[in-house]
Amino acid sequence: MPDCGRRRKLHKKEGGYALLIVMLALILISMFAVTFYTTSASHRLQQQQVESSTLSVGAAEMGVQRVHYELKNRILTAYGNTTDETQIDIHHLKEKMKEYALRGQKVTALCNGNLQEWADCEADMINERMKRQFIENVRNSLATYFIADNRAFSVDSDVEYRISDHMLHLDKKEGEIKVEYSIVGKEEEKEKELKGVLSLRIPEFISSDDNDREGVITGRVDPDKSNEAIFYPTTFTFEQARACPSNPGDLNEIHCFWTEKGKYEGDTSLFENWLSLVPEIKKDKVKVISDDICGAFSHNGNNCNNNWDFGGLSVYARIGSEKYANVNNPVNGALYVNGVVNAGNMNNADNFMLVARGIDVGNINGSINRLTLVLLGTGEPNALNWDSLALKGNSRACINISGAEDEINNKSITIDSGSLLTFYSETIEPKTLQGGKERYTNDYGEFLNACGLKGVRGAENYTIKGMNEGQLDLQTDVIY
Repeated sequence: MPDCGRRRKLHKKEGGYALLIVMLALILISMFAVTFYTTSASHRLQQQQVESSTLSVGAAEMGVQRVHYELKNRILTAYGNTTDETQIDIHHLKEKMKEYALRGQKVTALCNGNLQEWADCEADMINERMKRQFIENVRNSLATYFIADNRAFSVDSDVEYRISDHMLHLDKKEGEIKVEYSIVGKEEEKEKELKGVLSLRIPEFISSDDNDREGVITGRVDPDKSNEAIFYPTTFTFEQARACPSNPGDLNEIHCFWTEKGKYEGDTSLFENWLSLVPEIKKDKVKVISDDICGAFSHNGNNCNNNWDFGGLSVYARIGSEKYANVNNPVNGALYVNGVVNAGNMNNADNFMLVARGIDVGNINGSINRLTLVLLGTGEPNALNWDSLALKGNSRACINISGAEDEINNKSITIDSGSLLTFYSETIEPKTLQGGKERYTNDYGEFLNACGLKGVRGAENYTIKGMNEGQLDLQTDVIY
């Protein structure tokens, strides 16, 4: 009996431990369930916040991409417009080169020196001016884009972005433009701001590489380009040059048209009186153009045979070829005719230059003193025709006989205290004949220089750098 009671108790005691274990297990399960529910709810909230933040960042990134695309296109358009303006200025520079190639010293407001130095200086000035113009074009274009600072762009019904701020920085020292802008991306109530920094180089519009400019004064003188430059005022229209002012002191143009005909004051034509009153400082620069040389020099409406006084100026006949009864005793100046001069005689001349394609005259003789006769050729037969030509009194003649060699074989040319240089286009060595009084050459530059004219050497080869995004170094950085 005593042994049977200890085991129950034992059993009873063992049964009490089991109940305690069950109760503890139930408590732990309840706590775990509450914790799991709370953790799950917190995770869902965090997930929603992450998704919202990601969408707002994505919207802001889309905004940066869109603004970069828009600004890039506007900048490239501004670059293209500035390049077009540069081409116009380069064309004008080449036109000026044709004129200045006829003079030894090239002087403008800020540039001087020989043709190469002058042209380089002018090109550099154009380049700097176009850089400033490009900056202004960019500034104006971006201002119109950012004019509505807070406009919004919807990505979908719940997500959008907007431009909140912008600023343009210009660093001339570093040659760089920076455009800073802020983009706010929004998803419901969540916002994210990103900053975009678009940077680009201020480009060159005319290459400074010597290889891009060679040919300005290198190589042999080009006959066609030289002749074009020598005669180019004769091709002017009335839209390209103004009428000569009645008071020569008011003359500010390099070229002007003389339109009066048959007017005179006493024994002198109105034209000659006007020429004599042009200020001395302007006489080397001014070129006067006339449709009717005979009418301009006429004393009484029909007499233009003699005594043409050019007053130290150069006069250009706009009509291709001119026909005069006689051209006797022209003095003190130059007459340019882009064609053949047809006249009875040209007896007597003093300090006078005639530049023409060809002549058809009787005699060039008499009291000839310091006459310069330049015949540049027409390429047509019968353009070099005269009965007698006397070069005396330190006179000189430069005649292009290419293609017309046979025409002058039987022409009478007397050289007495004068000189004659003829030009052949064939490849030959320059030779001197008749004791140095007569020479021929195949160097057109030497040919022109011998009679005081300047040639144009080769093509004016100024290269404009092409438009490309690489040259602009255009890129955008995003700051998160």
